[in-house]
Amino acid sequence: MFLIRLAFWLTLVVILLPADSASTTVERSEPPSVGAMEAISAARAAIEDLSEICGRRPAVCETSQAALQTFGQKAKYGARTLYEYLDDTVPEPGGADRAG
Repeated sequence: MFLIRLAFWLTLVVILLPADSASTTVERSEPPSVGAMEAISAARAAIEDLSEICGRRPAVCETSQAALQTFGQKAKYGARTLYEYLDDTVPEPGGADRAG
C-alpha cells in the first residue's frame, strides 16, 4: 500500500513540475499540447479499458503516449534541476581539505 501511495504522490508532483521548454522543442517539432487534466482523463480511460484499448480507441493511446512522454521529460528536468540545486548548495564532506 505504501508503494501505491508513493507512486501516486510522485506522479502528482511530476505533473505539477514545470517543463524545460528547450528540451521539449528539441525532441519534438512542436511544444507538448497535453495538459494535466487531459493526461488524467487519458489515464482514467486507459484504466477502464485495458484490454485491446489501442485497437478500439486509438486516440486514447496517442494521448496517453504524449502524456507519458511529457511526464518523462518533466521527471528528467525535475531530477536534473534538483541535482544541480543540491550540487550548488550542499557542500561535499571534506571538500575544504581537498582544495590543496
